[in-house]
This record gives sequence, C-alpha cells and structure tokens, in this order.
Amino acid sequence: MEFAFQNCNNGYVILDGLDECSSRHERKHIAQWFRDLVEKLPITAPERLRCLFVSQDDGIARKDFSGIASIKVTANENGKDIVNYCTIRAEQLKLEKGLTDEKASSIAASVAKSADGMKFPNIPNLI
Repeated sequence: MEFAFQNCNNGYVILDGLDECSSRHERKHIAQWFRDLVEKLPITAPERLRCLFVSQDDGIARKDFSGIASIKVTANENGKDIVNYCTIRAEQLKLEKGLTDEKASSIAASVAKSADGMKFPNIPNLI
C-alpha cells in the first residue's frame, strides 16, 4: 500500500470503524501508519494523500487521533440531514405515486422522527 500511495498523483482514503478494532494497539498502529505515510510526503505536495478516519468519539479515540484535525458530528447535524433526505424523497414519492402533499409530508415526518429513535424538532410540514 505504501508503494502505491507514494506513486500516485493523489489519493483519498476513508477508514470507518477504527473504534471497532479488537484492541487499542491495532487502532493506534493503523492511525499512526497512515499519519507517517502522509507526513513522509514532499512538503511541496501535501495534497497527494488525504485520509479521513471515522470513529465514535470516545476518550481513547481522542488520544489515538490527537494532533489530527477533527470534525465532530452530533445527532443535531445528522437530524437535519435525515430531515432533508426524507423531504426530498417524499417529494419524489409524491410525484411517482401521485400522493397528496399532506400524505407525502406525513410520510417524511414519520420516517424522519423514527430514524434511529432520534428526536427532532417539530416537523409539521416538510413539503
């Protein structure tokens, strides 16, 4: 893998589930390996390799990923995305199935509110 990354013009790596490694040592080793790979890149071409680590926010992950830029996504941000998706999809269903505005809005609100048991702000009329 190292050879491949060193010989490509640019690459993007997304690693999800590092928090599910069976041991902290494995997670730390993987994160450090990619970090070393990125840090070895020529200073004139830092964009050649981009890495995104996706993990639950726990104390151990914070330590393992310290010094790496991070973005914390909370349920509030996810909720907005889910509501937007449900609204768009309900509009598509309305057109495909000939639903009324009220029925499509009801479906979108019901799905958004039930998503993973999350609680969203009052969504009276999505469409």
